[in-house]
Amino acid sequence: MKELRLSKNQFNGNIPTEIGNLSMLTLLSMHANDLLGNIPASIFNISSLEVMMYLFSNNLCGMLLD
Repeated sequence: MKELRLSKNQFNGNIPTEIGNLSMLTLLSMHANDLLGNIPASIFNISSLEVMMYLFSNNLCGMLLD
């Protein structure tokens, strides 16, 4: 399993659009930071995700699905 766990690290700012290039990622956890702005559309390019993305407890906005 290829995991990116960045939770509870006091990260702030926007999620970079390049995160969509992590094509082998199976878990993405970025909750409990101070991330803000829209969730980049490129995040939905990560088709290998097997476990939910954890993005709660941030200041993100925007729609997840159209």
